[in-house]
Amino acid sequence: MRALPRAAEEWQGIVAAFRASGVGRDEFCQKHGIRPATFRNWLYGRRKQGSTGRNSFVRVEATPTSVSFDGVEVVLGNGLVLRCGQLPDPSYLAQLRRAVAAC
Repeated sequence: MRALPRAAEEWQGIVAAFRASGVGRDEFCQKHGIRPATFRNWLYGRRKQGSTGRNSFVRVEATPTSVSFDGVEVVLGNGLVLRCGQLPDPSYLAQLRRAVAAC
């Protein structure tokens, strides 16, 4: 019998547990009864949107700064900051977010 699909929130927790575990991907999947191919899809952010067709959003918080900057500044996490003279193409920002998340 096939298991019920997991919710995105559950996968996020599974991926976080894997990253904190210190074990290899295949070993983690075996211990938790997860199909390696499915896990890789979630781990690397390539999972297609669910049947609801909703897009995913990233929370953005604006904070005041005393430094003057004529352009756009995006804080990516892990201390990484992207500064652009003009607003980058949204598809570029999405690719960048996926790449940073995979690190």
